[in-house]
Amino acid sequence: QIIEIRNLIKELGKNHTVILSSHILPEVQAICERVIVINDGKIIADDTPDHLARAMSDESGLAVRLEGPVTEVNNALRALPAVHSCNPLGEREKGVFEYLVEPENGADIRRDVFRIAAEKNWPILSMKSTEMSLEEIFLKLTSGEYVAPSKEESSPKSDSKADKKSIKDKKSAAPAADQNTEGSEE
Repeated sequence: QIIEIRNLIKELGKNHTVILSSHILPEVQAICERVIVINDGKIIADDTPDHLARAMSDESGLAVRLEGPVTEVNNALRALPAVHSCNPLGEREKGVFEYLVEPENGADIRRDVFRIAAEKNWPILSMKSTEMSLEEIFLKLTSGEYVAPSKEESSPKSDSKADKKSIKDKKSAAPAADQNTEGSEE
């Protein structure tokens, strides 16, 4: 039944605007091409889920699965100059561990991770960027933890309308109901 509803919403969305209000964020992420986040009656984000994740992620972490002694691998990855943190996530198969490696200031650390693994003869079985889920994005936006970049700092990477919209600054997004149109004096 869930798949049928998803397909119906997607089909309707081809020719019509569909407004879906939900707190089930994995469903929203699976269905929607555009997301508007409202907090305390104010629009605080209006964009595609992918662009929101890119715009909000200070760091592009890596999930690295490689074969080697866990303590030695962990210490070597932590010692890389652009690495902020490295946490082993557990043994995936005998002698193969997965690590979450977070860079400093959004640095691209893939080459450094590959280089150290090659030098130490630790086979890399997989390496992929970590992505924020829509739920993580929502929590970061509504907790006040995220500060939107100024317009000079943000530059869209594509020409699509959705990607040109940036996360709205909380101060500039006031709902129409808050504006006094009566002209009365107090």
